[in-house]
Amino acid sequence: MRTIIANFVLGAAAMPLALVGSTLQVPAKDNTAAAIIGGLIAGAAVGAAVSGAVNHPKTVYVPVAAPPPPRPGWNASFSPYANIVCYPAQQACYNSAYGAYSATWTYRIFAR
Repeated sequence: MRTIIANFVLGAAAMPLALVGSTLQVPAKDNTAAAIIGGLIAGAAVGAAVSGAVNHPKTVYVPVAAPPPPRPGWNASFSPYANIVCYPAQQACYNSAYGAYSATWTYRIFAR
């Protein structure tokens, strides 16, 4: 174990000395044109991905809702059962035998 640690310490101490002696000074290469071309390609790819203009329609049509049906006349009535008369304009049903308001039939016909 002691020899492994000793070898590691010697190797770690010798490494900076080996690197200092073996480096060469090389002039930097001018990569300005390559950087510009790479930036243009990357910018075009990102711009195309973000815009997504292919997926968007050029003209957007908003559907117009159909107008509601006309309201029934005030006197328009129907009879769902014998002696029951319902008036859609009032949304109420009456017992035609004695003219009383029928809550049960009003609920059955108009409350749904």
